[in-house]
Amino acid sequence: MNYGPYLPDFVWPAWSIWLGVFLLVAFLDFLWALYNRATVAKRPVRASMLATALYGVGAVSVMGYSNDPWLLIPACAGAFVGTYFATHMECA
Repeated sequence: MNYGPYLPDFVWPAWSIWLGVFLLVAFLDFLWALYNRATVAKRPVRASMLATALYGVGAVSVMGYSNDPWLLIPACAGAFVGTYFATHMECA
């Protein structure tokens, strides 16, 4: 990938890509749970802001695993963790 004349080409280590996809999808699912909560509570401004964040984070995470199907493993794990923490936060 060419980053332009100012940044040299850089190859990320595999573990950092897996970690990045995991964290992005965990954050995405956390936002998704907050979005659902805001929608049910009929809070349109909060739900709209969360929907905007969902599309941005979702696009970045899809770009991460669209080139390598093995990255679906950390994506699924991140989805589990993000939803778990959002649900756990709601119960507390």
